[in-house]
Amino acid sequence: MRRIALLLLALSSPALAQPKPATATGPESHASLLQRTPALTLVAPPKPLIGPITIGGTGWGPFKRLCVTRHLIQPDGKEVLETEPSCFTVTTATEQGATWQLDMLSDPIRGGPRIAFAATRNAAGTVGDVVVTPPEGVAAPPPAMLARLHTVFRVMLEAHGLRATTLAPKAPFLLPLQIAEADPDTTVEGGGFTCTPDGTATLRRRPVLVATCRATARTDLGDEAIGRVDMAGRFAIDTETGMILQHRYSSFLFMEKDPKKVMPNLRWKGISRQDLQ
Repeated sequence: MRRIALLLLALSSPALAQPKPATATGPESHASLLQRTPALTLVAPPKPLIGPITIGGTGWGPFKRLCVTRHLIQPDGKEVLETEPSCFTVTTATEQGATWQLDMLSDPIRGGPRIAFAATRNAAGTVGDVVVTPPEGVAAPPPAMLARLHTVFRVMLEAHGLRATTLAPKAPFLLPLQIAEADPDTTVEGGGFTCTPDGTATLRRRPVLVATCRATARTDLGDEAIGRVDMAGRFAIDTETGMILQHRYSSFLFMEKDPKKVMPNLRWKGISRQDLQ
């Protein structure tokens, strides 16, 4: 598969049937991305770190639902829902020693079936093997496709958490984003979001570390074309578990290389909102 999520939409969206000429070239600056990023819903602004902070140590918390909503930004600034929200409900969460066994169920998308999957996350923040259960009445996919689904869901769950670590004030750290494991044609610079701690705060009565993060991903689309998406925003990381309780980041998708004019006018602004609660 030669598409990251936004590129899949770029190829399938009716909006591309009547493309508008690009009015600029090159990427959007990280400063601009941050400026248009919605604020986190914190109780109060973050307090600067005055010393090292320990993140993680518990595999899970009282979390019942994870949702990610993505919007595209029209030229007039209006937000348009890119696709249906991607949501998962935690049906059971059981702690066994230092490891949590999680059973999760996806919301249906476009009238499709709900997908059940099970995973583990331990005190170190390591996500174990994910097992996807085909929906009732739906034939099991071929083994290779099922294995790929397992990888996709594991990468997804890993992307919503930070492994147990100790962070120093103003010291950069990495939020892993291992897209290449699910899509070998896509790479993320540095292996994920590069983040800098902003300080500590409270979100939904839980202590969080607030960080400003940025990332760049590229997808080889074939025909010498390279799609690039730049992302920058802020993340609220639960200090007890390392799970991301909330993110708000802006993105900009464009063709970094397109000698054969596969999608010459592709320049899309987006916003991603995530909540785990």
